[in-house]
Amino acid sequence: MQRSLKELEHYVVRATDGEVGRVVDFLLDDEHWAVRYLVVHTGGIFDGRRFLISPIAFREVDWSARTFHLALTMEMVNASPDI
Repeated sequence: MQRSLKELEHYVVRATDGEVGRVVDFLLDDEHWAVRYLVVHTGGIFDGRRFLISPIAFREVDWSARTFHLALTMEMVNASPDI
């Protein structure tokens, strides 16, 4: 099934040990037209930073709950690059 990137904004992002934040944007590879990173805003956790998360880090998607589950811990997410 095809999905719009706009539809995926605000999805919850969960690490293996808790909620990280929500998707606020996407970074595309303009040469290959592929999503390279999701920009995740952490809200109050991690001082409200924005992180870049590669789609490779995703374990599964719960479409009905609008949640992305990562194969990363919260500590690993905290070590991810800032935008």
